[in-house]
Amino acid sequence: MNEFKYGFRFEMYYWITEYAFCLNMAHFIEPITMTFTTESSVVQCKKQLIDCFDDWSIWTDEDAKYFECSQSSSSAVTIYNYQPVTSKQENYLLGYDKYIENFCWPGYSPFYSYFYRYPDNLQYAFTELIESLDLFRYDFFSAAGFKKNDQ
Repeated sequence: MNEFKYGFRFEMYYWITEYAFCLNMAHFIEPITMTFTTESSVVQCKKQLIDCFDDWSIWTDEDAKYFECSQSSSSAVTIYNYQPVTSKQENYLLGYDKYIENFCWPGYSPFYSYFYRYPDNLQYAFTELIESLDLFRYDFFSAAGFKKNDQ
């Protein structure tokens, strides 16, 4: 079996345009290939029968060998090849890698600044600040039961 990667990943995405951040948890796995192989080799044995007609020491000598054997070179044969995971997989258990409101937790937060949308435009940011304060003042002073003291 070849090496493969499998693991869990914890992520925190900050979506500037949606004013939200998401906590994600995913597990991933890379392709797996299992290969079953066998190696086989053959024992090769030989015996020199006659070296010379007047010298029979090959057969009668005290150190004479019946056979001289050696191992042949081996060759690998693939018996079975199995690939349970054919492509890289990534499954999100919580959240997603794109912003989808229903899958994002904790999601929208009013504590993020809307001015991140145009960070290089100071005039626009200042105008938006004034409008936001004006809307806040309008919402606060238009609450039921509020009475303004005129002097």
